[in-house]
Amino acid sequence: MKKKNFIAVLMVVLIVIIGLFVYHAAYQQPQKAQTIQQSNKMTASSTLELKNGNKVIVKTKVPVAKGETALQQLKNYAASHHIQLTITGSGKMAYVTSLENLKAGGKKGWMFSVNGKEPNVGAGATIIKPNQTVIWFYTSF
Repeated sequence: MKKKNFIAVLMVVLIVIIGLFVYHAAYQQPQKAQTIQQSNKMTASSTLELKNGNKVIVKTKVPVAKGETALQQLKNYAASHHIQLTITGSGKMAYVTSLENLKAGGKKGWMFSVNGKEPNVGAGATIIKPNQTVIWFYTSF
C-alpha cells in the first residue's frame, strides 16, 4: 500500500512540475517578446519646427525612429495632429507643395534644414537622428 501511495504522490508532483513548465512557457515568453518590441522603439526624440518667415507655427519634440527620414517625421506629425499636408512625388524626389494651407507656387515654397543646414538631398533621403532639430520653413527662393 505504501508503494501505491508513493507512486500517487510522485505522479502528483510530476503533474505539478509539468504544469509549472507549461505555465512558464506559455505566459513568460510573450512578455519577453513584448520587451523586445518595446526596446526596438526608439524613445529618443528630435525637435520639429514649422515656420512661416520668422513666425514659428509649431515647435515641439517628436519621437524619432531608427532610419526615419525628415519627410516621414513630418508626415507622421501632420497625420497625428490633423495638419493639412500635400506632397508631390515620393521618396527622395518628394516635395512638400502645401503645409498648413501655405502652398508652394511662384517663387515661394517649403524648404527644410537639419541643425541649421539645408541638406544636399531631399527630405525623403535625409535620415533624422536623435537630438537633431528639423525646421520646415515657408520661404521665397
